[in-house]
Amino acid sequence: MLSNHHPVGAMVYNNSSLLGVPWETILKLFRKNLASQSFPTLVEYGKHLLKYLNEAENLFPKQIQERHYQISLQTFYENIEEEIRERIEKEIFAAPADGKDDAEQVRKIAAEVINQALSNWRAESPTLTGSPTLDPTWPVVCPLRSIT
Repeated sequence: MLSNHHPVGAMVYNNSSLLGVPWETILKLFRKNLASQSFPTLVEYGKHLLKYLNEAENLFPKQIQERHYQISLQTFYENIEEEIRERIEKEIFAAPADGKDDAEQVRKIAAEVINQALSNWRAESPTLTGSPTLDPTWPVVCPLRSIT
């Protein structure tokens, strides 16, 4: 229950957590913070829960937030790297030699994969502005054969 005084509940699936803190713990602390306060709609409860989460520095210290952000970014970049490697394997090394410049093909593949990831990211986060695109003419920063 979100409230001990009003019929408002929340369902938690399995052992889910937010930044390592179990949702059950978060909801219990939110309920305690609410005390007997009530709101006219479920939307208002949701807004107050989000406000509570944004202000709960004791639950989510800056250091923990930064660490989880770093892990998320690392996963994001590792997924991009893996997709680039798979496409290089499929389109360059597994394909018959076509006389094209491998380094140029690697640049093109990397630019396509990175730009697609940025496009997906922008679509999921429409408030982001000014994020760059990768120019496929940029130099390859690693030797071609080290990619495999």
